[in-house]
Amino acid sequence: MRRMFCPKCGKKNDEDAKYCAYCGGEIADTQPEEVSPGQFLRNRLEVFFQGDARKGGAAAKRFLVRHRKALAACAAVAIVLVGGVSALRALFSPERSAKRFFESYMSGDWAAVYQEIDLPEGEMLDEAHFLQVAEAWESSEYLDYQMEPLGQADEDSLYLGYRFTYSATGSSTPSQLDVTLVRTGKTALLFDTYKVSLEGLVAENCTVTIPAGATLLLDGEALEAETEVEGTRQICRLPQMFAGTYTIGLQHPVYQCTDITEYVSSGDSYDLADSCTVKASALQDDAYGDVTAYLSALFAASLDGGTLESTEVPVSGEAMSDAAEDFRDFQDDCASYASRYGVFQLTDAKLERCNLDTGNGTVDCEFSYECMRQGLEPTDLPTPFSGSAEMTVAFQDGTWQLMDFRVYNIY
Repeated sequence: MRRMFCPKCGKKNDEDAKYCAYCGGEIADTQPEEVSPGQFLRNRLEVFFQGDARKGGAAAKRFLVRHRKALAACAAVAIVLVGGVSALRALFSPERSAKRFFESYMSGDWAAVYQEIDLPEGEMLDEAHFLQVAEAWESSEYLDYQMEPLGQADEDSLYLGYRFTYSATGSSTPSQLDVTLVRTGKTALLFDTYKVSLEGLVAENCTVTIPAGATLLLDGEALEAETEVEGTRQICRLPQMFAGTYTIGLQHPVYQCTDITEYVSSGDSYDLADSCTVKASALQDDAYGDVTAYLSALFAASLDGGTLESTEVPVSGEAMSDAAEDFRDFQDDCASYASRYGVFQLTDAKLERCNLDTGNGTVDCEFSYECMRQGLEPTDLPTPFSGSAEMTVAFQDGTWQLMDFRVYNIY
């Protein structure tokens, strides 16, 4: 049975159908026996443009009229969004960052300058330390300025450079200031952010050598620093800090050192140990050991036939210490003197001077002493005599420890 095709929907109908059983459209009796796929598609397109397209256009028009307010609002939002993106892009532009830095720097607004510079993290790189260093900087008044990029201003670059040419008050020729920006990240995942890179602003890899056991002072405040002990010295590695002028000193229980005031920049090294002296009062302080009392104890033990240990004088355990041998020699000298001149005893000892050897950290002490001898015969009257003595001590484990000693005029 031959099938009839509906000219409206293209569905097959029986050959005697006058109206489409699917869409109700009228079926003409002039259709070919077979309809190819291409003919069918052309037929559907003709039907659409002749009827459905017009209906669709009318429906679209009715939709636009019915929702014109909402569509207008959407268009306004789109315009605002586009404008907002443009405004944000301008807000975070590198040119704006460079201008903010220049204007703040020239006016001496150091707090604003700190917000614009790129800095690594560090305890001594906070705003308070920055403002302290910036106090020494001088601001400059300017009348007008122009900014131009240095080289190719490619905003995708990690670094961007700008040159400011400005006229300063009281100067007949223009001045220039170059500003380098470094890309630091993104804001809202859309816009690159930039900060000013100031080469030389941060001092790195700086060291200060001080005596072992000392506390490093920076502008009078104790500074915790990474230290490495080498013998009697310790090398303090300064943390990252702003380059600038600082007063460097130290605190030690028995040494005193002259403070130095220097401009600190990357790679600088300072040695305070070479300028140290020993506090004379600390050599006769019971808290650290009284070296004059040490000498008296050595005399008493030698005259009584005691041992070095019986003196209770702290003795250094270092290999360079000759204290034990010196004590035996002193006992021999005392015995020899007594056999020739009679027994004696120490009546007075006085510390005359002291000197710190900054090379090995030892202190050389010089004494004067007085003794009274009885003589060989019971009838001999007591006779005074005097002499000198030398002693070397080292400050170890919080006390003066005996290294060696020598007593003169007792033979």
